[in-house]
Amino acid sequence: MYEDEKFSERELAALVVSKVYFHLGAYDEALMFAMSAGANFEMGEGSEYSETMILKGIDRYVRERREGRVDIDVRLVKIVERMFDKCMRDGMWTHAVGIAVESLRFDVVERAIEGSGDVEGMIEYVREIAMNYVEGLEVRNKMLEMCVEMYLKRKEANYERVGECLISLGQPEKCARVLIELSEGDEDKRLIGYQIGFNLYENASRVFLNETINKIREIKGEETKMITILNGDLTGQLYLEFLYRNNKTDLNILKEMQKYLEAKSSISMNGLMFSHAFMNAGTTDDTFLRNNVEWMQKASLWSKFSVTASLGVIHKGQVKEAFNILKPYLPQNGVAGSAYSEGGSLYALGLMSCGNYSEESRKISEYLMNALKNNHDETIKHGASLGIGLNMMGSGDMSVYEELKGIMYSDDAVSGEAAGISIGLIMMGTGNEQVIEEMIEYGSETQHEKIMRGIAVGIGLIMYKQEEKAEKIIDRLKESKDPIMRYASVYVIGMSFVGSGNMKWIKHLLHVAVSDTSDDVRRVAIIFIGFLLYKNYEQVPKIIKLLSESFNPFVRFGSTLALGISCAGSNFEEALNILDPLTRDNVDYVKQGAFIAIAMICVQNNAKSKNYLNLFQKVIKNKYESPLSKFGASLASSILNIGGRNSNIFLNSSFSFVGLSLFIHSWFWFPLNLCLSLSFNPTCFIGLNKDLVLPNFNFNSKKLFEYPENIKNENKDLPDKIVTAILSTTAKAKARAHKKEKKIKGDESMKMDVEGVKEGVKEVVKEGDVEMKVDNEHVSNENVSNEHISNENLTTSPLNLNAMNFTRILPIQTQFISFDNSRFHPISKSKKSGIVLLKDKTPNQPFDQIKINIPLANNDNDNEPSPPEPFEYVE
Repeated sequence: MYEDEKFSERELAALVVSKVYFHLGAYDEALMFAMSAGANFEMGEGSEYSETMILKGIDRYVRERREGRVDIDVRLVKIVERMFDKCMRDGMWTHAVGIAVESLRFDVVERAIEGSGDVEGMIEYVREIAMNYVEGLEVRNKMLEMCVEMYLKRKEANYERVGECLISLGQPEKCARVLIELSEGDEDKRLIGYQIGFNLYENASRVFLNETINKIREIKGEETKMITILNGDLTGQLYLEFLYRNNKTDLNILKEMQKYLEAKSSISMNGLMFSHAFMNAGTTDDTFLRNNVEWMQKASLWSKFSVTASLGVIHKGQVKEAFNILKPYLPQNGVAGSAYSEGGSLYALGLMSCGNYSEESRKISEYLMNALKNNHDETIKHGASLGIGLNMMGSGDMSVYEELKGIMYSDDAVSGEAAGISIGLIMMGTGNEQVIEEMIEYGSETQHEKIMRGIAVGIGLIMYKQEEKAEKIIDRLKESKDPIMRYASVYVIGMSFVGSGNMKWIKHLLHVAVSDTSDDVRRVAIIFIGFLLYKNYEQVPKIIKLLSESFNPFVRFGSTLALGISCAGSNFEEALNILDPLTRDNVDYVKQGAFIAIAMICVQNNAKSKNYLNLFQKVIKNKYESPLSKFGASLASSILNIGGRNSNIFLNSSFSFVGLSLFIHSWFWFPLNLCLSLSFNPTCFIGLNKDLVLPNFNFNSKKLFEYPENIKNENKDLPDKIVTAILSTTAKAKARAHKKEKKIKGDESMKMDVEGVKEGVKEVVKEGDVEMKVDNEHVSNENVSNEHISNENLTTSPLNLNAMNFTRILPIQTQFISFDNSRFHPISKSKKSGIVLLKDKTPNQPFDQIKINIPLANNDNDNEPSPPEPFEYVE
């Protein structure tokens, strides 16, 4: 009947045929006849048949649209259009957007945004999809460009989101014009502009920032406050002062390590030095080193290199004082010194200045280039290569590349490896095909595995976030018979698709993890799964679970770091459940990886970190544990306390991923452990006003989270505490007395389920300070612990404590902060931590400022009394 063109009810007949085929399980034929049924096919009837046909129709439409077909069946298009209209009529805007994105119908996306009642919310929804879920640069860029246009059309444009979109789009010129427009507006716009500037510095590449700065200079013709923000100078000063002022490093941890780690052992020496550097990262506090000079002098060869380089982590950001701090170790003309100390000091300069693009940082670049050209010692060249790479990370400077290429071509294993890595750092994110081609060609010629591995890491860094552009190189490298070239292919996948969640390459990495003939390739393949899925870290334990039980210890080790990196700072219970058994593994380096991963996950979580720190200390003290296990426990102990207990590991910038990728490569080269510090970020609230000064003010926080208690050093000379025996009759009498006393008191004192804190807390405010009275006992507001505190307890707590500007704010704490009763409040509604621009409610009234006093190099006289006032001497 349907085929009879004269039949008046052909569409009804087509519907009947469609349903017959549906019940026979022939869905393609059922869809074909459903498309011919016209209006008789009711999309909203909610039956299994209609739902299946709609699903099959959408799948076919999406597939054909993505294949670029132009001859899509008109009947299928009509069904999809009807489905879009139905979604919009029913208010299912997100459904319409989702299908439109999948089918590349950006006209429908725009129509859905404008037709919804919440335009701002829908634009944010589309931006979120584009940034976190869409695979493919071209599609993502189209969506982000649409979001930028729609944000700027609005009466109150969301300039912060515009800035984020422009970073992803790689449009520095447009970004510069937006910043200039904001800087020439009213106070609110200037504040938003400064906030965007700080956000750009944290998230944009060096090339993007340099081009933005150059465009601002070209238009404005002068140095501006915005340039000071974008070159990282101001951010560096603020973070340096914050970490110095709030330093709560527990030196007892280091002292305990020193007792049980042998100075004669290179791995033990390195473990202690790296731990000291991480715990004091950015604080400028090298007290432990100065108090243990004799112990440190036992370091030799590359251990001496690492000890000297660790100063760059401790004094990170102190660019203006860099040469004064490292003067005793830097190469001196005409003076023979230790090549290892000199090379380490050049590496330290890079660690110290990484991420700072100010004039002082340029002076360091010139110094390192001269050291690279004028020194012939391979150890010094090694340190200078790493230093210049870190200092000029992402600059794309071809002159520096040519100098490093010459060192790489010299075919020396030590300096060549560093040169390969440094080329990757210089060209990071540029995707320079010429450079990659030259590196691959030389990698296939050289006989030195160290140089080949340096090249492998370098290629991965060059392709950072290149996504589809990297696929040709990946296809070429992954088919190589050389395991180091396949190692390079894994690095390229991990760095180019970082955070993308691309299922194609996740499946490939899983295949490599179980099938490659090289254990090293399998190990890094698993680790980089964590890179690809860090935005959706909840899925990582499900994928890694079986691999963590593999017979192959390299695979188990890779599983540990995949979990640690992807779940860093999350305190994710499922990941810890997988890692706990691996701390008892019978292979020492698997235990090492488990310790480090646990520390990454539990950093700044008192409830977990206390128990794990005790575990790590036991491992260090156990004389039967292997050196590798002790090394892992040492690093893990320090990661729990990084940056004077004021930092965390955030996967939010290129620095973080570069640092982690180099840390992974420390499997082959210990000094690269120090690069983990690139992923450390202060957890702080630093509020600035329109003049970029720090007002001294308080804001409300339902809870303040204390620093963990310092560990107590063992004193073996003291006898064990004698336990007094208690008779049963005495115990019963005490229990009766306690019960009677409790009944008399009634509701006067109710206990809270938090150690050391009770619910009957009364707030007493005296001259801006806050005290808490608990049953006539004074408890400092710094002693409120986040240990054993549930979110429910925190949310419903009656406490309303004052937190101060320039203080530590943990990620979990931001949800409990308010500025209702504060003179200053953030100009951005979504920004409650980090560097925050503040609007003043009473701008005409004076306020106290917090002054920045950057500590000077070798300042050993902090506690000395000030000199007397001027006076006249009279005989």
